[in-house]
Amino acid sequence: MQFVLGNVPASGLPFLAVSLSAATNSLASIGFPACDAINAAASLFLLGPASLSIPSSAGLIGTQSHLQGAVIEPVSASFGLGLSGVVTLTVAAR
Repeated sequence: MQFVLGNVPASGLPFLAVSLSAATNSLASIGFPACDAINAAASLFLLGPASLSIPSSAGLIGTQSHLQGAVIEPVSASFGLGLSGVVTLTVAAR
């Protein structure tokens, strides 16, 4: 499975946050009224284009992970950071 962050400015540094926790933090207090970010304390951060492998295991069926793309862009983004929405993935069987 590969996740690609598109429309990233050439000067930006993209990364992907991956969390098993569904907890989010509101960013309204820093000027983003309709934006949430996944809980950074419970996240793994992958720089650049990311590729994640999910092993074939019946024990993982139903497991959820939460992903959010971001780009550090000091020139054009507010606060130097652009965020995607949070995406939830659920492992299923074929």
